[in-house]
Amino acid sequence: MKKLLKVVLFIAAVSCLCVSCGGDDEDSKFAASSLTNSVLSGNIESFTASNANIMAAFLLRYNDTIPLFNVGYGEISSAGKFSFSLATPADSNLTAIESQGYVGTISDPTALVSEVPLQFIAYNGEEFAGGLIKSNFSSIQGSILKGAAYSIFMYSNKAVTVTGNQTGSYIDSESQVSINAIKNNNYSLIKGWNEIVCKLTRLDITSNSISAEVSLSNAITNDLKWRLWSEDALNSLRSSDKASSASFQKLSAPLLFSPKKIIPAFHQFKK
Repeated sequence: MKKLLKVVLFIAAVSCLCVSCGGDDEDSKFAASSLTNSVLSGNIESFTASNANIMAAFLLRYNDTIPLFNVGYGEISSAGKFSFSLATPADSNLTAIESQGYVGTISDPTALVSEVPLQFIAYNGEEFAGGLIKSNFSSIQGSILKGAAYSIFMYSNKAVTVTGNQTGSYIDSESQVSINAIKNNNYSLIKGWNEIVCKLTRLDITSNSISAEVSLSNAITNDLKWRLWSEDALNSLRSSDKASSASFQKLSAPLLFSPKKIIPAFHQFKK
């Protein structure tokens, strides 16, 4: 299980700045974004009305002890549907898109983006009820299979197109496992909130190495569903270790977030 958690964390860390899917998929496999301008809408899969009634979106930065601010929140209906507006963050709460070790083209390196994708938390009244992730997997095992994908929601202060790749490698200090990663990027951002998709395209695991490729793109497929994850499930999908080099610290996966950081901020926002 420990090695499995390292694989999950590794994939999450690799998915920092992302990608596109190829052109082989049929049009019927693609779906509309959960975003319409700045309004986030969706339907939670297999939802039980007694589990949660409020959803909130939080903007964070790496190593923050609390979120920068609550971007928005709204009610979850008894059928699991939600819709609410996302606030515009100030440029001071954003970071430069250009990243160390990048090989490719960033159409406007002066673009500022949210450093960490939005984190979505569900509440049942005043009580924490879990985290929400839009993905095509519903288990930790599913998250490390080739083709596993999830949506990343981020803000950009201007339109920008990103193509190219980043590579990184390191040795895990505890297990001495060699970690090698490639991120293939092919996506465009509009000025405002964006949904892009991170997809695991290759994963090779041996007794002493992990090697993977991920892509980030604008290809939103219809197998991506909003799912509510319990705190125990979220803890299984993340680790407190920093399993990535400095060059992989942009647009990290939602699987890395710690709900403990976010719970107090919602109550402060409501007051």
